[in-house]
Amino acid sequence: MRMVAHLDREIPEGQPKASSDSLAKITGDSADSKSLYELAPALITWLDTVYTKVDEKNADEESRWQRLKDECDYALQYAKFMEYLDANKPTFVLYSNYFRVKPLLHLANLAERIRTNVLQDDAYDYGNICLLNLLGFSAKELSDLGRAEEPASNTTELDKYREKLDRRAYQLNSASVELTQQIVKVWNPSKNEQEVSKLRISADGQYLKVVVEDSIGVEVELDQRSEGFQWLVSFFIVFFSEAKGKHANTVLLLDEPGVSLHALKQREFRRTISQLAEDNQTIYSTHSPFMVGPDELDIVRVVELADRATGTKVHTTLSSTDPAAILPLQEALGYDLAQSLFSSQRNLILEGLTVTGISRRFQGY
Repeated sequence: MRMVAHLDREIPEGQPKASSDSLAKITGDSADSKSLYELAPALITWLDTVYTKVDEKNADEESRWQRLKDECDYALQYAKFMEYLDANKPTFVLYSNYFRVKPLLHLANLAERIRTNVLQDDAYDYGNICLLNLLGFSAKELSDLGRAEEPASNTTELDKYREKLDRRAYQLNSASVELTQQIVKVWNPSKNEQEVSKLRISADGQYLKVVVEDSIGVEVELDQRSEGFQWLVSFFIVFFSEAKGKHANTVLLLDEPGVSLHALKQREFRRTISQLAEDNQTIYSTHSPFMVGPDELDIVRVVELADRATGTKVHTTLSSTDPAAILPLQEALGYDLAQSLFSSQRNLILEGLTVTGISRRFQGY
């Protein structure tokens, strides 16, 4: 290193060379395997220490010392910046379509499986745990309340027991109201059809039940509803639980959401995702034209896999060499265009602007 040679220029051959030896202690024998970012703090200290030995009349060495100092300062700032990015990098959470909430679950059994960390069915148990997190209770708490006997005559104990039961009822009702409001926004129940109008979560002894009530008051358990509705309820339960808990401020990833929903329900669900994304950034993949909004084309990205060697490409423009990649976009725009044909009883479809101009000339005849 030229800087070291310059610093040790006046030391006789065979004598200890202070600058060279101190630098060797910093870099060690494996200097090649260490990045400049790791060595920067020690190198800056070393450069400051040896600065007085640099010949002030030697412009080249002065310039070399300054360049080394600038490089180390840059490396140190870069390392701090990378540490900041690493500490603040977003957490990505993949939401699986296989998470389900059981309409009827035994609290004591679930509490025991959680305690022993032996989940019989990961997909269902995870959904049930999310439901309990949303309610603000653990499975053991609800289970203990379900098996606890009412105190005999102790007024203080009776009040505590009653307070626990009231808290459970309030939490269950609050969760039921919130889920109902969100689901109704998507499901849009019709007054003329016996569709879902309310979702109720209730506790009965050791059992926690999720019940759906239709417009005429008939109650059925969740698993007796359609596959699409079951998925929707499970989605909101898991989504709200994760968004409010350990996954707050995370980026949620949805893979083909709403595939079991009716096409028109998918359009409503897409608008709901946009609302949910106000609190948690959400990215989802889809092949359905009904999950692509014509009013949101600026946030749509076309993804294609031309070949394995090139890998996956994400296009910032709505274009692709693969016609299948942009097919959902074309279908989405085509659907909205076709809807205008049903806005009036009589429609005239013309080939182009020229024919349109000619036809307008005949409007008064």
